[in-house]
Amino acid sequence: MSRKQPTIGYVVTLFPCWSETFILNEIIALRERGVPVRIFSLKPPSEPLVHEAARGLLAEVIYPPSSWRLLLALAGSVVRQPLRWLRLLGGPIREASRGGGKELAKALYTLTVATYFAGVARRLGVDHFHAHWATYPALAVRIMRALTGKRYTLTTHAHDIFLANPYLRENLACAQTVVTISEYNRRYLISAGTPAGKIKVVPCGINLREFSANGTRGRETGSIVTIGRLEHIKGFPHLVEAGAILKARGVPFTCDIIGEGSLRPVLGHMIAANGLDGAVCLRGALSQNQVRAALAGAQLFVLPSVQTHDGNQDGIPVALMEAMALGLPVISTRVSGIPELVIDGVSGLLVAPGDAGALADAIERLLTDPALREVLSRQGREAVRARHDISRSVVQMQEVFSEALAAA
Repeated sequence: MSRKQPTIGYVVTLFPCWSETFILNEIIALRERGVPVRIFSLKPPSEPLVHEAARGLLAEVIYPPSSWRLLLALAGSVVRQPLRWLRLLGGPIREASRGGGKELAKALYTLTVATYFAGVARRLGVDHFHAHWATYPALAVRIMRALTGKRYTLTTHAHDIFLANPYLRENLACAQTVVTISEYNRRYLISAGTPAGKIKVVPCGINLREFSANGTRGRETGSIVTIGRLEHIKGFPHLVEAGAILKARGVPFTCDIIGEGSLRPVLGHMIAANGLDGAVCLRGALSQNQVRAALAGAQLFVLPSVQTHDGNQDGIPVALMEAMALGLPVISTRVSGIPELVIDGVSGLLVAPGDAGALADAIERLLTDPALREVLSRQGREAVRARHDISRSVVQMQEVFSEALAAA
């Protein structure tokens, strides 16, 4: 008789989250391999768009209850373990105090929800906790570990380590293993003081069964597509600038920018000011089927990521992986872990971040060179298969959990 698989409690900020398909992919793949996964979401569901694959999990997600039930769970825990609570409270409050009153309120909310989650996890028989993001989810599992005695691992991605995070040092120190998505991140974490032996690189994976290239059939000549939140790290203003350069050169093109965010008014103004209405279109957030259709009909995928003034930057965007898996030749930038997937001239083209002229040159080069598009399309698909197949990534995650449980 096969041995029962340990139950893993996944703690995330929000589930489902439209932009975090990598977490959804991982949970589904673990479940397909027989691993019991319980999902704990620090926030109640709030997004209008929900991936079809997430809908079947919604009934099982553990969300924070009403405020009075949260406070009741907190009071009960404090009464049962007052000394432990005094010790537990000190660290997060001290860390949060560096960020002022708003940060303190977030820490207290996380602590309260984590206390409730700890009780639920005990009743469900959760054997191990795993957090995605080294921010509040990792703070939550740190608290849950103190209350239940169960160890935790965590996956770091991008803003959680690149931006100011008052809980980062302790969240990493208390974790059994720190998983991260790229060699770039691994080096960054080591430089910040995390022991190299504690870090394991597990690339984000996609389900390759859902992606098949359709060659050049149906692809519209001169069509460019990009996908991402309309925020500074995606570098979309530079893409609009590149579009203005292409227009001045007389290069015919269209560009669909798929996503929503705070830069929408800025981008809309830039498009109008450069006379790009009709050529560059802000399409907003689209359903998964609409995104796939846009990718299937385009000739190029362009993601001009940048590092912002405060140090924020992408990890390795899943949108790049999905475009490459569908056979789209891609253009991106030398930011963070992107060059680990997109090797310039081999699996795509890379330009310097923030350089609209170089971006326009790369776009024109690919639009006018079908042979190069074909080579990059084929080798891009191979790169994704070799590094970002979820069936491989999930085996690595199981190894992380097994080692952590064996060490407990």
